[in-house]
Amino acid sequence: MKTLDGKAVVLTDPAQQRRTVLAFLSPWCESYFEKTRPESSRRCRMLSEMLAGAANDTSLRWIGIASGLWASEQDLRVYRDQHHIALPLTLDRDGSLFLRFGVRRVPALIVLDAAGRIERTLDIDSLKSHGIAEALGAAPAPARQ
Repeated sequence: MKTLDGKAVVLTDPAQQRRTVLAFLSPWCESYFEKTRPESSRRCRMLSEMLAGAANDTSLRWIGIASGLWASEQDLRVYRDQHHIALPLTLDRDGSLFLRFGVRRVPALIVLDAAGRIERTLDIDSLKSHGIAEALGAAPAPARQ
């Protein structure tokens, strides 16, 4: 699997120093749910805003994983450009990453420890009041081999 920029998607930090946040999304979520499911639309908008600002946080690795359901790479590029997202984004065409991490709805955030093990799942609404740093708490020690 590759990012929109053609780089290989590596889910864990190669140096095993930082945690990785997997942000599961859909490029159409915000607009599609705007009238029928406003809360879902709001959560999708929150994730877009969070991803736009996350590039400045070097303590975490972020990877945006978009559902391939009703979306193409071009849709994901438009999403990236409209929301000014500078993080790596990939299209999960066959849904294998959504399946692997048990993601059934978007948006969803999965935090992997430095060795790539699931550390926690974050609720997008809890981030509104606490922010990502507080929601993650103190950084755990890097994984050892």
